[in-house]
Amino acid sequence: FGDLYRFSFTEKRWRKIKTTGTLVKRRYRHSAVVYESKMYVFGGEVAGENTTYYSDFYELDLRNQVWSELKIEPRPPP
Repeated sequence: FGDLYRFSFTEKRWRKIKTTGTLVKRRYRHSAVVYESKMYVFGGEVAGENTTYYSDFYELDLRNQVWSELKIEPRPPP
């Protein structure tokens, strides 16, 4: 649905995060990793009558909840 949540291990609860910037389109089957204070999302797909596959790359700064699309050269893998 395009929602993003953060889990607090101390409070044992989920919180919805409001983000700004270049928002990531909703998707599934993507890759995501957190490194230092940023989360990176690569690829994924949206299923439907015509499945759409993504090979885009996004960064979420976890300190200020701002998304940025990263342009990588040469082109990322399919």
